[in-house]
Amino acid sequence: MSKYILAIDVSSSACKAYLVDKNKEVFKSTSFPITTISPDIGLVEHDADEIWEQALRSIKVLIKECSIDEIAAIAISNQRETVMAWDENGRSLFNAISWQDQRTNAFFEQYKEHEDLVREKTGLVFNPYFSVSKIKWLLDCLNSTNLRIGTVDSWLIYKLTGNYYTDVSNASRTMLFDIAKLEWSDELLALFEIPKHILPEVKASADAYGYWEYEGKKIPVCAVLGDQQAALYALGNKEGVVNCTYGTGAFLLLNTSNRIIKLPNTITSVAWKHANKVTYILEAASFNCGNVLSKLHSEKAFEYLINNEEYLDAFYLPTQNKRLFIFGGEVKNELSYNVPKEGEPLLKALCNGIALSINELLQSFMKEIEIKELWVNGKISELNYLNSIQASLSKLKTFKSVISNQSAMGVAYLAGVYMGWWKEGEWNKEANAVFEPKELKVKIFEKWREIFYNKC
Repeated sequence: MSKYILAIDVSSSACKAYLVDKNKEVFKSTSFPITTISPDIGLVEHDADEIWEQALRSIKVLIKECSIDEIAAIAISNQRETVMAWDENGRSLFNAISWQDQRTNAFFEQYKEHEDLVREKTGLVFNPYFSVSKIKWLLDCLNSTNLRIGTVDSWLIYKLTGNYYTDVSNASRTMLFDIAKLEWSDELLALFEIPKHILPEVKASADAYGYWEYEGKKIPVCAVLGDQQAALYALGNKEGVVNCTYGTGAFLLLNTSNRIIKLPNTITSVAWKHANKVTYILEAASFNCGNVLSKLHSEKAFEYLINNEEYLDAFYLPTQNKRLFIFGGEVKNELSYNVPKEGEPLLKALCNGIALSINELLQSFMKEIEIKELWVNGKISELNYLNSIQASLSKLKTFKSVISNQSAMGVAYLAGVYMGWWKEGEWNKEANAVFEPKELKVKIFEKWREIFYNKC
């Protein structure tokens, strides 16, 4: 009797897997690291074979925790924009090129006159963060069109089932996908000189992707989502909800229902497609979160920021490769005001820097759209100080998610809806804590605006 959905979540740092039961609870979980390879400054790669091996290892570990007959389906959540190349036998041809990679920084200079066209069709802005420049680089590097180039989800689906598919959420991050027509754009493929046959077939996020065969059992793969979209789906399919995930980067996604909305300093993508219904998102992202988080070395530092919510009149935000956001150009190495030299005040200054950058992104949404709820998740969402200052800066009630593994749970929920286990949104959207906006008696907002607009 089928009892569990096996949800796989492949991030930049780990492959995690979960057995989720019909009560929407995690029965068992496992995690294995993903290695980041940096062969030179600005180059960020992963071993494609390691990604597959760790995913397969995770699956097999969880199978030992139950009967294989108890697994109803496999669901996949993955880091987006990262691309890899392989041949028809499933043999990887190059390392996976990460979404963080900067080797193609100059790629878009030759296409400047086409930027409005690309924005109109894809909802994206020119940035090497998206897949197209990496796809073109791999094509030129490998000097062959007898291959497959896809995102992490396509790689895992191919290795599990032998089928070459991707879902709409991942396809919409390539800069080759028409988000209104929900198909690869022939016009953009011609513009970037990318042959259509190397790309996967695009399917709904909840759909029949094929079967993984193991020990005489066929387990269907039936749900696939980019990790940030999956984290948003975990909150229910509700218009006006913003989810902020703090990880290697900080990602804000706003559910815009069936509306394709384009605003300055944001990007527009497909959230998911299920049962012929398409949901869209507005997104904004900061590249400066994980690099700041790395400075919070100790448990003592975390404990201090969890328990002390008194605001500090200072901020410090070291930038990643001199970039703050998806939009905009280079800035200086840091944005700072009244920075303490060390100790606990410096930790608060770092949190203020993150919160101010996130608030800048939220303001891009709020110029034209009412935000009904702001939810936060990820490791540093445990810091009550950060959540409190975020609420006060944005003037939004801020909810800390009770779900620690939000991307995996989101795609598991989607698989369950597809199989008829649950109705959409029929899961508890509980908060660990709620942070009400408070009066700011510090000058950080005014100082941030002054410094930010002089440097960006």
